[in-house]
Amino acid sequence: MLSPARFTALFAMPLLLSGIGCGTSESEPDLALGDASHGVQEVITEPEVVIGSLCKSVADCDPSSPCVPKVECVAGDCEYSYAIAGAPCAEGCFENGACDGEGFCTNLFPKECPEVDGNICTAPSCDVESGECYENIIADGHPPYVSSDCFEGAICQDGEQDNGAAQPSELALECEAMGADLDPYDCVVKYICVGGIDPCQPIFKVDGTQCWTLAPEGCPGQSCAGGECVIDDGYDSQCDEDDYPDECADSCLDCTDLACAWIPDPANPDAPTKKVRYCKPEAKIGFACSGDSCLLGQVCSLGSQANGPLGKETLGGCTGGLEKSKEQCLEELGKPALECLMAGVGCDPEEGGCTIQQEIADKWCWPPEWKCFDKNDTYCTHLDSGDNWNGENGCHTGWVDLNCDDDNDCTVDLCTVDGEQWKCEHQPIDGAGCDDGDPCTTGGMCVEGICAPQQLKCADDDENPCNDPTCDPFTGECKPAVTNGNPCNDGNACTIGDNCQDLVCNSGDAKNCDDGNLCTDDFCDNDQGCIYDDNVSPCDDGNAATVGDLCADGQCQPGGAIVCDDENVCTTDSPHPTKGCEYTPTPGACTDNDVCTVGDSCAGGNCVSGAAPGCDDGQFCTVDDCHSIQGCIYSNVPDFTPCPGGLNYGCKGGECICHAECGGKTCGSDGCNGNCGICDDGLDCLNGNCFCVGDCTGKKCGDDGCGQSCGTCNADQECVAGQCEGGGGFDPDGTYSLSDLIYNKCGLIFGTYIVELNYSQLLFSQSGGKLYVNPSMNGCCAMEGNPVSEGAFSVSCLCPGGGICDEFYSLTGNFTDDTHWTATFTAQYSGGLCLDCSSYSTTVTGGK
Repeated sequence: MLSPARFTALFAMPLLLSGIGCGTSESEPDLALGDASHGVQEVITEPEVVIGSLCKSVADCDPSSPCVPKVECVAGDCEYSYAIAGAPCAEGCFENGACDGEGFCTNLFPKECPEVDGNICTAPSCDVESGECYENIIADGHPPYVSSDCFEGAICQDGEQDNGAAQPSELALECEAMGADLDPYDCVVKYICVGGIDPCQPIFKVDGTQCWTLAPEGCPGQSCAGGECVIDDGYDSQCDEDDYPDECADSCLDCTDLACAWIPDPANPDAPTKKVRYCKPEAKIGFACSGDSCLLGQVCSLGSQANGPLGKETLGGCTGGLEKSKEQCLEELGKPALECLMAGVGCDPEEGGCTIQQEIADKWCWPPEWKCFDKNDTYCTHLDSGDNWNGENGCHTGWVDLNCDDDNDCTVDLCTVDGEQWKCEHQPIDGAGCDDGDPCTTGGMCVEGICAPQQLKCADDDENPCNDPTCDPFTGECKPAVTNGNPCNDGNACTIGDNCQDLVCNSGDAKNCDDGNLCTDDFCDNDQGCIYDDNVSPCDDGNAATVGDLCADGQCQPGGAIVCDDENVCTTDSPHPTKGCEYTPTPGACTDNDVCTVGDSCAGGNCVSGAAPGCDDGQFCTVDDCHSIQGCIYSNVPDFTPCPGGLNYGCKGGECICHAECGGKTCGSDGCNGNCGICDDGLDCLNGNCFCVGDCTGKKCGDDGCGQSCGTCNADQECVAGQCEGGGGFDPDGTYSLSDLIYNKCGLIFGTYIVELNYSQLLFSQSGGKLYVNPSMNGCCAMEGNPVSEGAFSVSCLCPGGGICDEFYSLTGNFTDDTHWTATFTAQYSGGLCLDCSSYSTTVTGGK
């Protein structure tokens, strides 16, 4: 998230101004918060094409300028398209120029940057690199850039006007008084004194901020644009089912209309600053309705009434009516009055009215005695289904036994009855001859209801697998063997990979009997296979820690051990089977031959220096060192070097002492446990001066001790000893978890978002006659408003971004009790660098 201050650092070179900034004029500054984007006007011309330097891509060509609308790399040459002479152009902090026909922008005039933030200690200036207008902070101690007609003796301090030694002029008081008559629903926030021809300048609400000064019918949306309230479809609103009163049930919805209107915010009845949508209910008395889907002839009548913001509110209700008969239900469903349909038809409001329960209607058609019949072919229908359909009762009957044949020769198929249930049974058969369906087997026999084959039809009796005949799986015909490539065994133990060729077993490759052991003689016997005999010669047993290895009994036997010594006291030396000699780091004492270290020790196989020989004298104001001959030496640091004693502590003569200082203080500490003065009774010392500091600790209402309010109670309560007593005990203060995140990220510049919202909790607190909601939105402004009244609340805040990105946030809703509320959160954005930040609105619910 980038604050407006950080935008200044990113997009402008800071200047210390003592007067008016670049681009200001004596004409009236435009203080409306609106679009601050500037750019070159689009030029539609027939440009002259000029050939330039060689190139491989357009990146090799010089960058385009306002008077070079097109640059291309064509056939290895840079081609520049110049705008025609006289075409308008602008560059950086200059505008209203004209192209000279040769790619240059001439006759430029300095850009006039408007006043946008209403702060007279920030001067409208132009950034020479980007050409963007911005507000530059005037140096501390310098007068504001506007006319002194408004203030006498004012100076700038930290970018804000300091009127500590100044007085507002009569003109300034007149401008301030003009704001008292402003319409709170309009788009002007206040008037400020700027002097000059039009001394009182209006400060407009951010473009897109909702307003309500027009009076069209219904609830069309309106928002501010350049200080004027105009129709804005984005704020259009209409009433829906969620806007009916809670007590309005289904029949009430059918008999009640809603009329949409904007009314002053009831949460702040004495001085409303906005309007809220209000949906007035009106009963539709005498209209036909269908509150109960199982009744006929119902009409709307008056249900209840109450007083509302726009007069009498009425709710309707659907009443009267006669219960639908079965015949009427069948007629409504478009079905004839058949006996089986009459048995299944009924009306249930919870099911939506008249319905036919097909299962009940079908059962009406089933036979009186349970037997095996086709349930899928016996059912109730109003359609003529042929000979098996009865046009009087509507039943279609299937009085036939079910087909229980499972096409299995090894089962007996039966249709049986068990009480009121019927089913097919298949009893398994054992020992009977059968056909398993495979033409390549013979002698099938039933085993536990399954046909099992006894033998293969095309088997032969010899031991040669290469001449076995094959069987056609479709016809059962025995055919010549097809075995080429199939594995077999030629009887020779010294061959591998034997395979069938032309009905005989061919020998494969010779077997490799080399076991990789130098201590054996390897050969192959046709009957036994590989044979390994003992051998004598020098060998290597694979152990790097032995020498002189020899073969014996077919194995390589180890020789003598090697000798290892690296002459390092910090290692243990030993033979290793793979490394030969291994040197393992060993802890212990050693010496690095340096007199300025003590306690040297072994670490990682090396002698590591120990600590310095105790030269620390414990004094911050001395430098401790060790000399190879003299030993420990100490020298003083420069006097007044800051030291750890505190803010006013500094070194002197090698010691850390406190330097007392009061400066312009009239009270408080001198920085060295002394006192610069004591305040009178009832006053507190704050930043070296005596002030009355209000205290509202533990208070919900009443005085803070300095003439300010700690809060106000509800209308049905009274303030007693700082607490609101009586009434319902409503207390909105606390931290509320949100049902949905308040989340938004937009305005990505150089990898950083201008706006970044991500809140799962909000803190409500009432103090000093105000309702505050924290944390600050986008780290820029905290929302505030009037205290909660009759459960309703509305807070908002405006974060001016100097035309770069102006932000407006609001939260408006109602408490259901003092632990839960539902509200609408709105975020609105405008400005040159937050154009992709869309204004949005969402509903959130908070729970304490």
